[in-house]
Amino acid sequence: MEEAEKSSEAASNIYDMVKPGQSIEITIDTLAKGIDNYHIDVRLSKRFSSDVKKLIALLVSQVAVPRPKNWDNSRQFEKLRDRYLDLMTVLIHRVKTDLKADEICLLQFATIKHILQFTRKSLDNELRNVKSRLSENRNRGSSESLATDQRLFWLKKNYDNILYNVNKQVFSQLQRVEERQLFAIREQFLGEEYAYAANLLINPLLYTSELSSLALLLNEFSMWSWNAEDSGFIELNDKVEKLLNKRMTQLQIAPLKPQSSDESVTTEIHDELGGLFMLQAYLGQAEDTKTTIAESFGWFEIPENVELLFNIQKNSEILAQFRKEHGFGKWWGKRREFKVLEKPLRSFPNSCERIKHCLSYLLRITCDALYIQQFLNSST
Repeated sequence: MEEAEKSSEAASNIYDMVKPGQSIEITIDTLAKGIDNYHIDVRLSKRFSSDVKKLIALLVSQVAVPRPKNWDNSRQFEKLRDRYLDLMTVLIHRVKTDLKADEICLLQFATIKHILQFTRKSLDNELRNVKSRLSENRNRGSSESLATDQRLFWLKKNYDNILYNVNKQVFSQLQRVEERQLFAIREQFLGEEYAYAANLLINPLLYTSELSSLALLLNEFSMWSWNAEDSGFIELNDKVEKLLNKRMTQLQIAPLKPQSSDESVTTEIHDELGGLFMLQAYLGQAEDTKTTIAESFGWFEIPENVELLFNIQKNSEILAQFRKEHGFGKWWGKRREFKVLEKPLRSFPNSCERIKHCLSYLLRITCDALYIQQFLNSST
């Protein structure tokens, strides 16, 4: 079966196998605005909200120490999964009564925003408590001032690591529910065109407060800079786009940051989690999106396409199978097609010689984060 797939891949024009980009547009103009006439007020299940707060408070207390133990939180995780499944099942089934699929895809982000906000709030409360104790100890001339000061320094230094660890544990439970139970429900009631929503809910870019967080880069993405400066990635990404557009004329890449992005636009007025402003250096200014949320994704933002085109080892295996089945002559012609794909990879290091801090190439932060934050901050 696997050999037949390899043969089929080699026999086809590889560019025809590239998945096209996707444009997403969600209209929420029928949803009533809340008390501020801007956000949409969402009421979450009290049981879900209560269990989430208890779990996050527990995880923060466990993780926010220099040497955390391996705690058994299986019972609390199971309760969270049950609550989340109930909450999302009821919401998705409302497509049969009073909600459209677009509206459901927006409202489900209220759960994610709730989790992210409470995780940060819990950690910030811990910081404030330590600062308060430090101030009291200093006023009293207590010998505990040094230990408290060290505790405060450690929390500030590891702020994003703690956020990442706690959010990772919580979101992994949601991902488990999405993959095992909610997948079939989404497909049945919302359709395949809304399959992307589940991936957005568990995007690791949401786990920390900074895109340059070491925990995020080391665990989820290839590190693009020793010092995580924005300019290093932006310059690197620009070179990737220009190189591939020059070498692969069959597949053009739209710029991650359009030239027109430097022009003045009406920006979002609410950015509680800081995502929109954080991404301006990469993606340009985010336009105000009160009723319609739209985003476009190119072929290069689909991981399967990068794997298909640039996995040299896999392509070599496909060619070897093709030669067995079709002979040397056809193999030689097909080999040239695959060799063309290796040229951008081999020429890229030379074109980026001046970027000394690059650790990897063919790296691109997807636009997922931009419209996730548009969902979270502008609407719910």
